[in-house]
Amino acid sequence: MKISRWHNFCLVTKVYSSTLLNCIRTILLSYRHSSRADYDKVIRLWAKSLIDIPRIHIHTEGKALLENLPAHKPVILMSNHSSHYDIPILFTALPGSIRMVAKKELRKIPFFGLAMHKAEFVFINRKDRKEALADLDRVKESMLSGIIPWISPEGSRSYNGKLSQPFKKGGFMLALQTGALIIPVGIRGARGVLPSGSTHLEINREVKVLVGEPIDCAKYTVETRKDLMDAVANQICQLADIEKQL
Repeated sequence: MKISRWHNFCLVTKVYSSTLLNCIRTILLSYRHSSRADYDKVIRLWAKSLIDIPRIHIHTEGKALLENLPAHKPVILMSNHSSHYDIPILFTALPGSIRMVAKKELRKIPFFGLAMHKAEFVFINRKDRKEALADLDRVKESMLSGIIPWISPEGSRSYNGKLSQPFKKGGFMLALQTGALIIPVGIRGARGVLPSGSTHLEINREVKVLVGEPIDCAKYTVETRKDLMDAVANQICQLADIEKQL
């Protein structure tokens, strides 16, 4: 449902206010020697508040696949990405210590960047390959400690809602190096909430999050990386009910 500019202004103000409040909570936690579970709670509190503001209704399918994964295996989530709201939707819908692998520029945002750093989000410098490789090593360390990184394999939000941008290699190399399980996820209906390039929210949207079958990267090599990327893309397209235009 579309809303007036004034209504949208009020809702967006609430979104920013909730984000600032929970950033401050996260930063304060860092002074109390808090556990990862404490940060998880604040992240989910923030995400849930953002979902409640425009009254998004999330339906999740396949969550049990994540709840029953082998404890010794590193895990990476990969999904389609067409909305600013994909992140709070995933944090709300799925279990585990999920963290976004974010672009380096977000680290510079006051309060927000510091809070992300304190909560074990990892930033990637996409403009410097050497630094990006070092950043991926930090993602690897966090994975081995139990963090579940979320990666958009396209590298940024889709402009048309489809898988239309070539997949970035970094996330797949990370998965191969760690022998991780890639969990493909399809998000349906989120693009209408807050699409790329827009600041206008829609309310009362129905969103579906569908979890696919784990893909064991131990069965692939650098030489068969393209097969791995195709397997992930095919599942995401099927789950999200979108076309592949790679």
